[in-house]
Amino acid sequence: MQQPKEPWFSFLNEIFARLAVWSFRWRWLVGGICLLVLAGSAYLAQNVRTDNSFAAFFDESDPIYQTYREHQQSFGSDTESK
Repeated sequence: MQQPKEPWFSFLNEIFARLAVWSFRWRWLVGGICLLVLAGSAYLAQNVRTDNSFAAFFDESDPIYQTYREHQQSFGSDTESK
């Protein structure tokens, strides 16, 4: 296998090799940290909400949005069920 000519690549390769050895040596610690991060993320993910309404994508002062709102008031909502 050829050795890379760039010195930064060799340095980066050495760092990743050391990280792999350290992670394998301390695999139970790494696994425990991963489980803690997963549990914390799952707990915080319960509070994530999305707003897919049309109004959520526009600023109230946007002239295009204001024109759209005037059009809605004149002709009715475009989401009314028939």
